[in-house]
Amino acid sequence: MSKEKGHIVSEEMLYRYWANDLSKTDRDVVSQWALTSPSNQRQLDEAEVFYLDMKALATLDDKNTAQTDKAWEKFKSQNLLSKQPPHKKHQLLPPQYLKYAAGLLLLLMAGWWYISSDNKQLEIATLEDTQELQLADGSNITLNQHSKLSYPETFRDSERKVSLKGEAYFQVAANKAQPFVITLNQAQVTVIGTAFNIDATSADHISVSVDEGTVRFSTISEEVLLHAGESASLDLYAKSLTKLAVPETPTHNFWRTKSLSFQNTPLDQVATALHDSYGSNIQLSNPALATCSITVHFENEELDNILDIISSTLDLKVTKTEQSYYLSGDGCH
Repeated sequence: MSKEKGHIVSEEMLYRYWANDLSKTDRDVVSQWALTSPSNQRQLDEAEVFYLDMKALATLDDKNTAQTDKAWEKFKSQNLLSKQPPHKKHQLLPPQYLKYAAGLLLLLMAGWWYISSDNKQLEIATLEDTQELQLADGSNITLNQHSKLSYPETFRDSERKVSLKGEAYFQVAANKAQPFVITLNQAQVTVIGTAFNIDATSADHISVSVDEGTVRFSTISEEVLLHAGESASLDLYAKSLTKLAVPETPTHNFWRTKSLSFQNTPLDQVATALHDSYGSNIQLSNPALATCSITVHFENEELDNILDIISSTLDLKVTKTEQSYYLSGDGCH
């Protein structure tokens, strides 16, 4: 049993979650609890496997009751179900089916806890924050906001397969004998060992940009091979792949690095980069300011601090309203 934000998440709740036998409030509690740690998500996944096993066994006849009674008691004493809270007495299925499950699993000489842990499928999802994780093969992944990654606990197949919704930066551990495959909407990315970014946040396109190594970006009908410094975009409506050079913009990978570099960059481009990075509207009150340029690097800076530094450097004035920032001045000579 675990406590999360004042709520008690019991083992029984995990099983009732998969049986669709919880109120919306309790389902939300379990869902949020599972997102707080890989261990919690693993327990919820295990509960799903056990519940599906129970459904499959629900058609068994009432045979060998005495033997399964004994097996069930042994199984229950070693399983999470042995510590249900006293005020919770519900079960997903009749007791005899649970006992059949215990007898069957013990007969297989493996125990349910071993079977369910065999290459479990895990999932991690982000809300307002980014999150870093390391997979079993040593690959490192950074998930952007509102993104989701599904992956196995261990990689035992000929390929290391994961699936992505949203945006993520991958640093894949090299293994020529076991390629790394990311499944996306209408496409997949295959690599051996490299570093690259996948942006699948848009409803109309998916983009892949490569920093290191080589990546194969493919659909059912075509594919492109991308090397370091290259990128490609998949039009999800036209179902066409277009190969491009990685744009050398100040906002490249900003969501992950939180750094911005401007090298003799015109002020109108700086304003656009700040808008793309921070989501704030930045206007130049005087069109002559567009040709002013600046060279500066920012690391984990608040937007207000950045604008203060720019205004001090270029002798400008910053005015802030509820919806926008305005930069004003005489221009540069």
